[in-house]
Amino acid sequence: QHSNLGGLYADMGRWDAAEHQLLRALQLEPRSRLALNNLAALYQYRRRDLEAVQLLERARTLGPESFILALNLGD
Repeated sequence: QHSNLGGLYADMGRWDAAEHQLLRALQLEPRSRLALNNLAALYQYRRRDLEAVQLLERARTLGPESFILALNLGD
């Protein structure tokens, strides 16, 4: 699964590979809150805050309120 692989790559510091996998996950499933959250976290680490906020806000519109999304948005 691309979302999980992207998260693993991010944990390993392989930023470009992580972004590639997460973007692929979103191509396959544009409403994946996991992929949106993981990509937003990656962008936060890379100081791409505006893009991160946009992804987290998008993820929040796709389902019930999530403390994880709210926490990441607050960060």
